[in-house]
Amino acid sequence: RWRDQWDVHRPEAGGRATVAGLLRHSTRLSGASLHVPDPALLPLADLPIVAELDAACDDATLQAAVALAVGGRSGVGLRITGLRMAAEVQAFGARLAAALDEGGFSPDVPLVLLLDTNAGKALGLCATRWGRLPLRVLAIDELDLPDARFAAIGRPRDGVVPVTFHGLTS
Repeated sequence: RWRDQWDVHRPEAGGRATVAGLLRHSTRLSGASLHVPDPALLPLADLPIVAELDAACDDATLQAAVALAVGGRSGVGLRITGLRMAAEVQAFGARLAAALDEGGFSPDVPLVLLLDTNAGKALGLCATRWGRLPLRVLAIDELDLPDARFAAIGRPRDGVVPVTFHGLTS
């Protein structure tokens, strides 16, 4: 039915990315146990995701990811997987806090931890040593994490945060 009109009314983007497609394939809603100590930090647009870390990664990998994150100016994201048990969250959070403290991460730059499990609040607290590290750490959890290069984090609403992923690689 639309075939004859396609060449006459071609969309600017060539029809590659419709709003419905972006919402269906790229937007996720977070879990309800977020660590967002300052909601005024949101929204964040074009947040680069600089590394993916497994909870069992070695310290050198963790420090390398923090070194990449230090270069961020308006915010940076880390994709974190494999946090299943409370002991894993505590141990990884302590290691991340040490790496952030030693790596000279700026207290002015938001660091967004994107998690696939329900551990946002706990990881955010552990990574800031229960608020003693003066860092802007946000932990957004229960996300289906695609292999993406950028994310946009929306404002909190009713206990959840919309997250849209851009630059999908697969």
